Amino acid sequence: MTIVWQYDSAGRFLGPCDDHGGPLPHNCTRQAPPARPWHGVWPCWNGGAGGAWTLVEDHRARRAEEGFAPELFQEATAYWLPAEGDHWQSPPRYMEAPGPLPPGAVTERPERPAPTKAQLFASLRAERDRRMAATDYLLMPDYPLASDARAAVSAWRQALRDLPAREGAPWDGGGEATPWPTPSDESLNTTTE
Repeated sequence: MTIVWQYDSAGRFLGPCDDHGGPLPHNCTRQAPPARPWHGVWPCWNGGAGGAWTLVEDHRARRAEEGFAPELFQEATAYWLPAEGDHWQSPPRYMEAPGPLPPGAVTERPERPAPTKAQLFASLRAERDRRMAATDYLLMPDYPLASDARAAVSAWRQALRDLPAREGAPWDGGGEATPWPTPSDESLNTTTE
């Protein structure tokens, strides 16, 4: 019995096998593959009786669960294909077989596009509305708020309403660069006696 080296129909190395003392089994060669370790590459038989092993790129995950020996373990290469519609929210793709990454593949997640002006205005208005809703109770007729404090709250809420029309809007869409009007602590905490 002699050890021979088996490969699949695409020439990819599968492992050693026994010739059982007979003719060379199908998809096998007596030529041993290149010495390990094979980090980032995998042996492929380039065909025929006069063929040879070549090392091709291998971006697959190789783990024990897939039957790989510890010296062959490697993490998968995550990639995206922008030409096929992959964008910043697309999940990464992974190779299932040895070989180079597809043409046009990028190994860094595509960048998030800058928001449009309309998106920034929508975000600014949403944050403004959230801030106003948090103080709606202060203007309820039965809420015990002094008249000068009620006037200060009303003025502050009007400044919030006017914010999208101010010069420089929409800034960063309601983030840290937005010049939010600030209510006075007294206006929000003063109640009638």
